[in-house]
Amino acid sequence: MPRFTTVSSLPVPPEAVFALIVDLDQWPLFTGYGPLPGIRAASLPPGEPVALGARIRVDDADGTHHHERVEVFEPGRRLSLRMELTPPASFFMADIFEEITLAPEGSGTALSRTFTANPRAWYTWPFAWLFGGFLLRRAVDRHNAAVAARSAR
Repeated sequence: MPRFTTVSSLPVPPEAVFALIVDLDQWPLFTGYGPLPGIRAASLPPGEPVALGARIRVDDADGTHHHERVEVFEPGRRLSLRMELTPPASFFMADIFEEITLAPEGSGTALSRTFTANPRAWYTWPFAWLFGGFLLRRAVDRHNAAVAARSAR
């Protein structure tokens, strides 16, 4: 199963980074990479907060959508999301799990993001690696830079 971790340094405290990450209006900062679509919008039912168990609807830039379920929610410290994929990605990946860890680093934050792409079957592993490893890694690197720039404002 493809797995990778990114680490970034941000100039603001962990609580501010966490607030930016769970602000659904900021999710379109994820612009994708190549055929991997970016995010056009993310939403919850009216009045429902981003919290443990929340199921966030994500509208992708290519017209598809998927859901992300919050599995760990520790404000200022940790957030884990399980991406519930839809076709075409669900044809070869069962899901993608993301774990975000925030740690104080001087006056800022060390942001660690680990992604695990779970293939639908053994024979879909090459596709899972291409999308869940190679393309997603580049998209996350781009997203980390966008989050760092936004948090510096």
